[in-house]
Amino acid sequence: MRCAVGCGYRQRDADDGRGVVDVRGDDAHPTNGGETCSRGVRETVDPSGERVTEPLIRRGGTLRPTDWDTALGTVSVRIIEALRKGNDNVAVLGSGQQTNEAAYALGKLARGGFGTRYYDANTTLCMASAVRAYVQAFGSDAPPPTYDDVPDAETHVIWGANPKIAHPVLYRWIADSASDGGDLIVVDPVESETAADADLHVRPEPGTDLALARAVLARAVDDGLVDREFVERHTEGYEAMVGSLPDIGVAAETAGVSVERVSELAAAFDARTIVYWGMGVNQSVQGTGTARSLIDLCLATGNLGPGSGPFSLTGQANSMGNRVCASKSSWPGYRPFDDAAHRKAIAREWGVPLSRLPDSSGPGFVRIIDELARDNVDVCWTVATNPVAGMPDAS
Repeated sequence: MRCAVGCGYRQRDADDGRGVVDVRGDDAHPTNGGETCSRGVRETVDPSGERVTEPLIRRGGTLRPTDWDTALGTVSVRIIEALRKGNDNVAVLGSGQQTNEAAYALGKLARGGFGTRYYDANTTLCMASAVRAYVQAFGSDAPPPTYDDVPDAETHVIWGANPKIAHPVLYRWIADSASDGGDLIVVDPVESETAADADLHVRPEPGTDLALARAVLARAVDDGLVDREFVERHTEGYEAMVGSLPDIGVAAETAGVSVERVSELAAAFDARTIVYWGMGVNQSVQGTGTARSLIDLCLATGNLGPGSGPFSLTGQANSMGNRVCASKSSWPGYRPFDDAAHRKAIAREWGVPLSRLPDSSGPGFVRIIDELARDNVDVCWTVATNPVAGMPDAS
């Protein structure tokens, strides 16, 4: 899988076992039902980039080929030596590219074997904003809509994402629904491939998504688009939220968008609407606030049911599985990290001393890198992630 849509493919290996010669969609797969995307096929058959085909070990400043026994022996010895100084002397960085089973095993080793607090995954870098907003709103970090809701939506609002390129199969469903009497609205400073298809393209100034989302929410309130029955039955804090909203004209000016455009965006939620957002929202210093505002838009307008809701788009194949079972920010199965009873249950299940399990989920991916920079960690094990490429301030 190349993204979080989770398509199923059938592949045919080369006769000599080196590489893949053919890939096609799996007709029996519940997600894509035989559909394919060029990205998934291309990157499977002809992956770009240099591939490591054997273990390498650095000797005299140069990486040189070695055998697996030597590589694993060296790694094991260095980890054991590091752990003698303390559990947090080893850091582990996982990835949304891992399967559920691999993520679970890595978390079990990091938390139950090493006992380190310095464990996280690169999913924190891309999904932390959406996750935090979902938890604040619903108490759980799973998006309420499912793929089955896409065809039933009347309006599709895509905010800070380009699924035509990043999620081609999902985008096909969105485009089909929009073309069948629906509407496609894109909010993005960039004239993306998705924006080129839109019925309405709103172009805020970069970095002003929160101001725009709050302006749209204020307009929905002013224009009587709030589903009062839904709000009273299913939400808390509505009046406080309304009291915190900005002046529409000022917020629109901040976003570089006309008040008329704000009104059009608000009117879009007066239907069965799914709002999708991506890294344009999440990877922002205001990412959590913007995601929460988009969720509040859905709650205020009653768009939390079939064919509607707040739907964050994930880039990696298994961000959700990483959160559910990897012991990253919670113990497997969403067990709270700081709950003593759950810690005891995990220690008993894993057969490790309770004292070895950290009582904190740790400082997070970015702060772990800070600890590396301060020479407070001797060993950092990265799995299917490249922090030198993905981190801000990579030096």
